Amino acid sequence: MSHRFPLLFVPQLVLTEIIKFLKPAELVTLSLCSKRCRILVKIHRKKSTRVSIQLFNGHVPRVGVCINTNNNSYNVLGSFGGYRFHFESANKEKYKKIENLVISGHMITCAIDQRTGYSVTFWDDNTQGLKIITDYVCNLFRSTVRTVSIDQYSSWIVDWINKKQKSPINRMIINDHMDDLKKPNLLQVLRSFRGTEKLLIVASPPKLFKFPYKFEKVSTLIIKNGFWLTVDNLIDLDCVSMKIKNTNLSSLEINMFLLNWMTGSSRLRCFQIEVTRGNFNEVIKDVEHLIELFEGTRVYKWDNIADIHFHGGYNIRRDDGITATISVGPKLIIFAVWPDWQRK
Repeated sequence: MSHRFPLLFVPQLVLTEIIKFLKPAELVTLSLCSKRCRILVKIHRKKSTRVSIQLFNGHVPRVGVCINTNNNSYNVLGSFGGYRFHFESANKEKYKKIENLVISGHMITCAIDQRTGYSVTFWDDNTQGLKIITDYVCNLFRSTVRTVSIDQYSSWIVDWINKKQKSPINRMIINDHMDDLKKPNLLQVLRSFRGTEKLLIVASPPKLFKFPYKFEKVSTLIIKNGFWLTVDNLIDLDCVSMKIKNTNLSSLEINMFLLNWMTGSSRLRCFQIEVTRGNFNEVIKDVEHLIELFEGTRVYKWDNIADIHFHGGYNIRRDDGITATISVGPKLIIFAVWPDWQRK
């Protein structure tokens, strides 16, 4: 014999404690039960700057809630497009507690994914569905979208987020789902985002892709396939740290980038760039008199990137006294300005 717990009739202090210990997905599911439940979740869960919303658009577009304590992230609500196709062809054993309910005035079908434990909604128009559930979760947790993950079919998301909220996207991921990202889509995304703390470009643009514009301000830039980057792109970057793989850049072009840093006009702190062929003499051209050999090992730590390990290299000093270490390998060039974020 099952017994239902009278959640809505317990004392307010007890209710607050119960809601405090519920997981984000459980809070969203509870809020969908009724208007009263939604208001109770919103009232009794204290507003916190440690909560941010993550928006992903992939095989199953979904909205996640990120609790910044220990960087834990929880998926809380998903969206399926093409209601009839997806829902009728889906394995019904995959879902439980299939219900019809109202979200922001829209009657839709909702179910709980038994594997993940979070709710999935079904919409005829998935773009509309993704917008509605994103607004719903942002409102419920009184937060904004901080992380966006997109692919070639969802470049519209960046424009939409920029229009719906004043705070910028904190972290943007441009994903690669099987097919190459089409040139117009990538151009639109790179031109429309208003700057971010961290930009990850995982996608592979077309072979002849070029970006003839200036990048928006970004703190950390990570590019998986950087064959399209030019030395002009690098010099124009307003970036603190970067890691770029698979470029077609030469050692002489890295030298031009290094000379730009020497002028003191860059806020760059570190980079790791894969080149066609590492040539130390070409990299240090015209600054040979400013370098000195560094022997031994040293670890460089910077926020948002993995530790950089130097096993030997050369120190180079600017006219303003700022010192950096550079290491040139067969394919990888590493550069870091001291001290690191730990003031070492």
